Amino acid sequence: MKRIPVIFIISLFTVLLYADEPFFNYGFAQGALTFIFAENVRVRTGPVIKNGNVADTLGPGHEVRIIQNDEKTLTLNGICENWLHVKYTARGKEKTGYVWGALCAIAYTKAGNELVLAGIRKYSENRGLEAECRIVSRGKVISSLPVKLHYLPESSVMTYRYSVSMGLHDSKGLEGLSNVVSISCEYGACGYPYGNIWVGYSPGKLYYLGTDTSVSEAGVFHVEERFVFPSDDNRLKNRVIVVTESSEFSEELNDYKSAERKERTLVWKNFRLVEKPE
Repeated sequence: MKRIPVIFIISLFTVLLYADEPFFNYGFAQGALTFIFAENVRVRTGPVIKNGNVADTLGPGHEVRIIQNDEKTLTLNGICENWLHVKYTARGKEKTGYVWGALCAIAYTKAGNELVLAGIRKYSENRGLEAECRIVSRGKVISSLPVKLHYLPESSVMTYRYSVSMGLHDSKGLEGLSNVVSISCEYGACGYPYGNIWVGYSPGKLYYLGTDTSVSEAGVFHVEERFVFPSDDNRLKNRVIVVTESSEFSEELNDYKSAERKERTLVWKNFRLVEKPE
């Protein structure tokens, strides 16, 4: 089925409200700042893996500036991504070189002296897209958390082309957390799931909170899922409400009409959100 581009007003509002401007906007943006996500990443003199073309080895959290996306791609671990021509500093000198894009963070935020990074690890048809959120400090990964980014599988090889951004918030009213991090995944086309991955943060530690997923088919239906945190509703204490609202397009009204609204309650306990017992 042909996918027709459509603007998701609610989801775009979520990005503007919760997250920084994405630099991974359907791919790495030219001129954008990002950070090395993987460990022991080899910077090469050209967009190819071969003997004798390693210029430097960079660790996680090393800052790089994207000069441009090279037209050449590399496929490893089920991920196809472009090589990036980057600018970076090593041993006090400014340098340029090439890094495979899948080794760089697709979203980041800074919490005090720590970097919080999101990146892709691998893809397979049986396990899907595997990604990770990491805390990096002084070139070392000190905490990591598997996360499931929003995506729609289309082949046995993944080229991830969502728009991804990350936002740092207060604790959202959840006791014991310093901050809550949102990873927002957007795709401006019908039928593609989108939404936020919510991660709890305390210095040196990450906690998975949950994922909200929405989807829309222009002129047919719209389903939106959202988290309501204690800071959003002062009647909630150590509880989170997950609201799911669906609407269907009415030809008679020439507009969407509400079809169903559901709520479920999650309880914040031992740094986890768990279903409230009946």
